Amino acid sequence: MGRPPCARQHRTGLNGAPVQLTSLTTDRGRRTASHDQAYWELTYRDTQGAETRRQVDPHRLVRSPNRWYLVAFDIAKQQWRTFRADRVIAAHTTGVTVELDDRPDAADMVAKMLVSDYPYYATVRIALPLAQARQLVPPNMGSCRADGPDATYVTIGGATPDGLAAALFRLPTPLHLDASDEVCQAVRRRAAQLIETAQRTTERRHRHP
Repeated sequence: MGRPPCARQHRTGLNGAPVQLTSLTTDRGRRTASHDQAYWELTYRDTQGAETRRQVDPHRLVRSPNRWYLVAFDIAKQQWRTFRADRVIAAHTTGVTVELDDRPDAADMVAKMLVSDYPYYATVRIALPLAQARQLVPPNMGSCRADGPDATYVTIGGATPDGLAAALFRLPTPLHLDASDEVCQAVRRRAAQLIETAQRTTERRHRHP
């Protein structure tokens, strides 16, 4: 998928050896990050442009459609966080190891973060396995959660009810919808428009066989 934009500038020292953040995208890097791992001290630029120091336990590097994100456990806040890779100024190992269980699904965590600012949401259950559902729903649009081996709950965000309705109509049917009244009304409007378009098309064909 290519290198994150910060790969050249942002190197970390693991056991004295410089390692790029992109090493987490390799099989070896994933295995290393999934077991005992030394804390990293990040120099990070926050949303206000201020430089901060964070001690984290790195987990995964996740690629979104627009950028890379580092998923790591923030030691001070005692919670899993996502960090934009292009805002990591420097990273150094502390030499202090930790064993953390119950590590999150990094891709799903990034997906939920990306849609957290949308004003409208809808959750649907579709009859597709998790892997296939994720192919239909890009991480900047929604998050997916397995409901057994053959179904998936998908939460999608949208800037407007009509825009969200349009996204829902790109999913396979039948589906079970849980959304606000505004979103449900937008879905009904779009369904009525599609039915009317189909009827007009049928009538034209009958008039001009």
